Amino acid sequence: MSQLPTLFDGRLAFLLRWVIALLGLLVGVVAFRSAIGVVLMAIAIAGIVCLKLGDKSKRVGWIGTALSGLLVALFIWISFLYPVFGSRQARAEAISKLKAAKSETELRDSIGRLGLFLESTNGWWIAISYRDSHAGGIWSVAVAKDSGGHFYQSHHHFCGTLSAFGRDWENYSAGRKDANQQTDSAVREQRLTELEVFQGRLIKSRFPELLRVAEATNLADARLQLGKAWFSRIEQP
Repeated sequence: MSQLPTLFDGRLAFLLRWVIALLGLLVGVVAFRSAIGVVLMAIAIAGIVCLKLGDKSKRVGWIGTALSGLLVALFIWISFLYPVFGSRQARAEAISKLKAAKSETELRDSIGRLGLFLESTNGWWIAISYRDSHAGGIWSVAVAKDSGGHFYQSHHHFCGTLSAFGRDWENYSAGRKDANQQTDSAVREQRLTELEVFQGRLIKSRFPELLRVAEATNLADARLQLGKAWFSRIEQP
């Protein structure tokens, strides 16, 4: 510890310390909009103050550089390393949960709150697990499993699209089922028309790719449409 102050001798080291400190301050400013940004900003300011006092105590200056360097390291982790390791971990966890699921209830639980479960009246189904991150470097991982045991993956940034489509599709499908059960043909046609105007057209405009998957008449067609919705087959998950 007694040799640490010698790290700060020399003009080049002095400039390097201030570059690190200013980068740390910049990280704090950029992240200030988030809840953790308040803490990061406090660390950045403390680092600048300690570095400013470095001319009186090189140990204090070392502390300032360490605090600022911590923020720079955090920025590198969030922006460049976490998108790689985070997405790989999310993919592995999604595959594991989908493999372990044996019932519809377990499948729905395994896909998470941002996922999508599609079930056809023809007997086929597709469960899509989805996770993403907006912290610094944005990453997205979607893993799908179909009733035939095939797995698929996508890095398309669906955000909340999958779950939003799932809710709209279930309401739309339930409305069509209810309308078709009307014995009065005039009432039936009126309800179907209203349903199409107020829900059907909106779904078609917002989720055209997912809608084609949901409306597939068989599993082979559903797989084809899933490929057009940014998914690719995982051969050996």
